[in-house]
Amino acid sequence: MKILLKIWFAFLTILVISPILLFSQSFKKSSLIEIPGDNYDFNLLGADAYSGADTFITWINKNDSIYTVFLKRISPEISDSNLVISSDKEIKSNPQIAFNRYSQGIKIVWQNYKNNYYQIISCNYLNDSLSNKIIIQDSLNNDPQISLS
Repeated sequence: MKILLKIWFAFLTILVISPILLFSQSFKKSSLIEIPGDNYDFNLLGADAYSGADTFITWINKNDSIYTVFLKRISPEISDSNLVISSDKEIKSNPQIAFNRYSQGIKIVWQNYKNNYYQIISCNYLNDSLSNKIIIQDSLNNDPQISLS
């Protein structure tokens, strides 16, 4: 009786495990951002609000005292390049991204820390090109912690 129980248990185990082994998948892991330096302050713009719109990610990279604001399209397919929005020695933080309400494309806004004051800077991205940078606010004493909606 014990032998039959062991055989039945082994058979049941094979029945449970075999579909798992047959239908298992392995996925290749790849990095979304492979830029040397310190990558931080990520902000994601999803297409949920606008059907058919692309999805973008923006972030700050610090490498050798150079601060860079990057933009990358990640949906419907991941773009091969990282678009440089702004790059210099001024400390950058809090990049925000939103669909541009007044025209097509997206708006990117970030903070600069320059001469002991904060600035809020903006530019637009449309048809694979960037507009000129506009200083929205200048000489702010406190960290403004901007947000877009």
